[in-house]
Amino acid sequence: MDETIEAFIRIVGRLTADDVVMDIGANVGDYTAKFAASGAQVHAFEPEPRLFACLKDRFSDFSNVFLYQAAIAAQPGVLKLWLENQSDKNPLDMMSHSIVDGGELTENGKAIDVDCIDFFSFLEGLEKVPALIKMDIEGADVEILERLFKEERFDQVGPLYVETHERQIAK
Repeated sequence: MDETIEAFIRIVGRLTADDVVMDIGANVGDYTAKFAASGAQVHAFEPEPRLFACLKDRFSDFSNVFLYQAAIAAQPGVLKLWLENQSDKNPLDMMSHSIVDGGELTENGKAIDVDCIDFFSFLEGLEKVPALIKMDIEGADVEILERLFKEERFDQVGPLYVETHERQIAK
């Protein structure tokens, strides 16, 4: 098993009710469920309306899960969420929506407006540094990571696991 995956599994296994976790790009909440089972305070972000509805149905009874129908980005505002080519299929099969235009899996011109929450402002509003941040946001992570390094805000984040999408980003 990859060392990064092993480290991720160890961190998830050590989460407690005293921890804060961010699930950015929560989709239908498979990771959210794992984090919530620990008792940790979980902040789950999903901008796509049908996927967010699944999250609401799944976690409405969890007092430690906070849901946000919004994207996380390097700045706040409203952006286009470019929808995956297969967006008319079962919403549970949708995996590659992105606020980054030009991804190879997105349908040209098919987008919806979504609210974006500034990653750094959100972190500043938390009572403590997240014990874990899982980020799977289809290329929008690049701007956040660039700003993290440029502004040297490492003290605001704990372990940060990012699924990168270089193949989907237009060059």
